[in-house]
Amino acid sequence: MKAEQIRSGQSRPYADSIYEWHVIAENGESEQQVLDWCKTNLKNAHYEHEEWCQKQHHNIGVHFAGYYELLNKGYNNYDYKVVEPFCG
Repeated sequence: MKAEQIRSGQSRPYADSIYEWHVIAENGESEQQVLDWCKTNLKNAHYEHEEWCQKQHHNIGVHFAGYYELLNKGYNNYDYKVVEPFCG
């Protein structure tokens, strides 16, 4: 697999930290294999965005844990993003 970082860190003071990569599954790996590789080799986040949205209001630890998103762009191309909320 190949990954190119698109974004890293805060875009302005007091903003969330956002890390984003474009990932190519060169050998046709499955979406789950791509996700596992991203979490192991790029940056790990425990919660998928939808799950994080549902749980963060009831648990401040979940909120500050942040979330990930994996977008399948087709033809073995993915965008992987990790968001860590600002906690200044």
